Amino acid sequence: MRYFDICIIGGGHTGLVATLAFANKKLNVLCVEKKSFKKNNKRDLELRTTAHLMPAVNFLNTIGVWKHLESHSCPLNSLNIINSRDINNNPSKISENTFEAKEIGKDCFGYNVPLEKSIKILRELAISKENAELLEATSLISSSLDGEFRIAQLSNGEVIKTKLIIGADGSNSVVRDLSNISTFERDTRQTALTFNAKHEIKHCNVSYEIYKFGGPLTTVPISDEFEGMHSSIVWMNKEDYTKKLLNCSKKEFSLKLKERSLSILGEISPITNLVEIPVKFMVAKKLISERIALIGEAAHKLPPIGAQGFNISVKDIETIVNLSTDYPNTIGCFEMLNKYQLKRLPEILGKSWSVGLLNILAGSEQIPLQNLRAIGLEALNNSSFLKKTIMRFGLG
Repeated sequence: MRYFDICIIGGGHTGLVATLAFANKKLNVLCVEKKSFKKNNKRDLELRTTAHLMPAVNFLNTIGVWKHLESHSCPLNSLNIINSRDINNNPSKISENTFEAKEIGKDCFGYNVPLEKSIKILRELAISKENAELLEATSLISSSLDGEFRIAQLSNGEVIKTKLIIGADGSNSVVRDLSNISTFERDTRQTALTFNAKHEIKHCNVSYEIYKFGGPLTTVPISDEFEGMHSSIVWMNKEDYTKKLLNCSKKEFSLKLKERSLSILGEISPITNLVEIPVKFMVAKKLISERIALIGEAAHKLPPIGAQGFNISVKDIETIVNLSTDYPNTIGCFEMLNKYQLKRLPEILGKSWSVGLLNILAGSEQIPLQNLRAIGLEALNNSSFLKKTIMRFGLG
């Protein structure tokens, strides 16, 4: 039976960052991924990018990772929120709020990185670590307590001993289910279409969020050889409207996309397939069990608004890694894990509430809520203090 200080279940984006962070602390780490790394859906990865806000970038820099990702990243210098109102028998009133990183003394809010590049680089870095091991095409079958350890049965027939199992295995977490941790869940009945698009106007490192009935349409700049003419798109809508969009011809879809994006980037059309993602809220009612901790989407899954998902996950990792330093001889003990939960659960609940409220306001068809949205955005335009406070809250 082999021994590891930490056993991380889930070798996706969050699991790999956690593996490198713990390995950086000289801990012996095993990362278990149910998919085959060689057979991961490259096409799906190509469709997605991940916004790394500055707190996440700073953490990745401390563990020696960011320097490997930086050359593939695109800076997010500003965010423009465009409010388009859907009020019958009235002209659509459009207001615009521009949030610039320099207003809070920063060069940029963060960077956008292609997920395919991130996963590839993080995996190579993890493989190169002497005190980290990756197991692919392997799942957690069961685990049991054995004094100050957890015994984990893996699908490859191996049994391992560890001080702490970390669930980084996504919203359908096996670790969470085996630990009998229940969740708060809400189906928004929305769907997000994600894809990359080419456009005729340069993005100039600006991200746009356009609020309208059904949910926001977000454009996130991509840095590549096409010099600012490509962006990653997340288009949220009610489920029934998304189905109609998916039945459109390519030409019809591009026309609807241009109309929905208010032509801010000119002519625009997809350059990748469309990926359909149900938009749901999920927060675990607790983050810990005996020698078990949840991080990332095993602990929380939020709508793709404000680039919060991965950045909240990085905060989970940073918190539990720092606590492992405080408990070098008793990693995974109740006191350590209880502190992790006390530090993270209130923030996760707070972020979930704020993202949920924003999602309702951003996509509501109710005129009073649309008016409230307009009033709130107008208040931000009129108050430098409030505007800066919102930007700092968004960064975390």
